[in-house]
Amino acid sequence: MIKNKKNYIEFLEKTKGALANTRFTEELTNNFDFSKYEKMIKERELFVPVVGAFSAGKSTLLNAFLGKDYLSTGISPETALASEIRFSMDERIEAIKENGDFDTYKINDIKVIEAKTKKYKSLRYHINSSDIKNLEPLILVDMPGFGSPLDLHNQAILEFISKGVHYIVLNSCESGNITKDILKQLEFILDLDKDFSFFLSKTDLKPENDIKEISYYIKNQMNDFLLSDKEVNILSQNKQENFQKILKTINPEELFKNLFYKMLKSKTALLEDSINTIINTLNSDKEKGLKAIVQLQEGLKQIKKKETNLIKESKDSAIKSTLNISDEIENELINNLDNLAKKISREPIKFETYLQNKVQTMLREKIIIKLKEDKKELANDFAKELKNMSFSLDIISQDWTDDLKDNSLEAIESSMSLLQLAGGFNPYIALAISIIGNLVSIFLKNDRDNRNFENAKSQIKSKIIPDIISKLKEITPKIFNDNLVTITKEISKSLEKEFSKKEAEIKLAQKESEKNKEKIQEDISRLEKSKSAIQKNKKLLGL
Repeated sequence: MIKNKKNYIEFLEKTKGALANTRFTEELTNNFDFSKYEKMIKERELFVPVVGAFSAGKSTLLNAFLGKDYLSTGISPETALASEIRFSMDERIEAIKENGDFDTYKINDIKVIEAKTKKYKSLRYHINSSDIKNLEPLILVDMPGFGSPLDLHNQAILEFISKGVHYIVLNSCESGNITKDILKQLEFILDLDKDFSFFLSKTDLKPENDIKEISYYIKNQMNDFLLSDKEVNILSQNKQENFQKILKTINPEELFKNLFYKMLKSKTALLEDSINTIINTLNSDKEKGLKAIVQLQEGLKQIKKKETNLIKESKDSAIKSTLNISDEIENELINNLDNLAKKISREPIKFETYLQNKVQTMLREKIIIKLKEDKKELANDFAKELKNMSFSLDIISQDWTDDLKDNSLEAIESSMSLLQLAGGFNPYIALAISIIGNLVSIFLKNDRDNRNFENAKSQIKSKIIPDIISKLKEITPKIFNDNLVTITKEISKSLEKEFSKKEAEIKLAQKESEKNKEKIQEDISRLEKSKSAIQKNKKLLGL
């Protein structure tokens, strides 16, 4: 177990123990929800997806790393599945279904699985390899090329992209640059606040001077397009050591800290606020406590009013988001016009599926990034409301509202992932994609004899793209609005919960104070000891 995971679990156990032996143990323990966060930390795995276009050499690279051809290479997009690579003495493949169940196959049964890929969303390879064991707790994931024709596969790709903690990106030198599709994927990864390592693959196919020029050009591309000063690492059949060197630079401790540090810090701050509130109430007369309760109730009314106002504004925000996303998709399709025209001219039968997948991938990714922005913006709106509130400092510390502000976004992050929110779009995306298919089918039928490159380019620009954008603008505002309302309600709900907790803490302290007046100083002494113990425990978090 990595040190930070061990420390965080130990922190939770010791902090829970520090709350024992007071008359307020149950209230404080329930408020923190220790079991929930301990479960999250224990179960969290560190996935490192290996991503790139089809035929970039991902599976070939991983087979070389494993020292044996476990993974299929050269397979079609239709049969490619995201594949986790784990260590086990008992070699096998687990084929994961959409509901999480799995079928088990022998390690060499991949051809059998490929015939059934429509049943599965991803695979888990269990391989007896010292290199994989030494890589733990990192788990490599061999990803299909972006734009798989099967929706189930695309959902798995998005899932691993969202769960990934670091990304290995392969780009074949054959293209001579980073394609627009890969640049967009890199932008998506950075928008998720994640990092990547970049490799130029298949470099034994070109002279060394060409590789130097391509590397220089790609480095400039990443600088210009992504504002990222990334190194371009070289890979060839005879030069795989760069991959192992980069893997050794990936720091699991830092990655794990990035996942849980902020959340634990904000939850601990709220716990300390709770202890201070109880101590302050025990030290104060009843009137001050009642005054604080009234202030909390008034503050809660302000939160509910803010929620109502934001929900009223959500329709306009949804329309604005839809227009922005539609414009971005339209621009990307137009910028990709030559490729689309070539595709429809050369492979008309495959064009419908190709375009559907392209639009579907763009739409899902843009939705996820926009929802991420919306979550932050809405959390900030509520934070401004909190800042305008005032409470009796004899009972409630001013730090409490600041801590609530930090906690509100963490609360929505843990209760609703971007992937879950974006999942609400799936029926609408499916409808939009089916409409796109109908539009393309009509075009193919009507223009069967007039489908040369220039005509195809003109028709796509003047007919297909405008119709696609029109349908997207028609379908997506409602579901965007529904998601904005959901996010708003969830943030409001998390704040309402904290306000109710604070009121309950004051009432409980008053009740215990009246019931056992002679034990007040003893209670305060025990709570102060709990505070001191928590302060010491915070060293385990690096605070």
